[in-house]
Amino acid sequence: MKIHELNRSRALDNLNLKLSALKDAIECPERTLTEYFPNTVRQFNHWNSTQNSDEFRKNHSLLKKNANSTLNKHPEIKTELVTILSAIVLARRNLQINSKPEKISKLKSDILELKKYILLLETYTANQKIEILRAREHFENETNKLHGAISELKRALKSDN
Repeated sequence: MKIHELNRSRALDNLNLKLSALKDAIECPERTLTEYFPNTVRQFNHWNSTQNSDEFRKNHSLLKKNANSTLNKHPEIKTELVTILSAIVLARRNLQINSKPEKISKLKSDILELKKYILLLETYTANQKIEILRAREHFENETNKLHGAISELKRALKSDN
């Protein structure tokens, strides 16, 4: 394996490890108040677990900083990340809010966050459809080339006989 391929693989593994740590936080929302978890994509990129407790680092010691360009090369991971970050922010708010006026404000905020999330998913879906159309067009072109090559080979075989 070439060095650049190895580096890409390690970078992807790091992104997945970081996402996994965030998913663990969602499963135990109380930890979002006692442990550091990023709120934004930028914070996620800089997060390397040194901001966390010793206990957290025992379980997630391999987390490393990543470049934003690395994350942008994986739009499906970035979409999932934004979703998880929103869930963590909402979990923190849910745990911190006690009074009715704050609950109303929180619900309004949740609605706005969900609308943003829906818009993000719609954009992601549209991008995926475009990618599917591009791939289909590419494979149709390749298939046509192969059919042409087969026809040429059949003609060549007939002319040799």
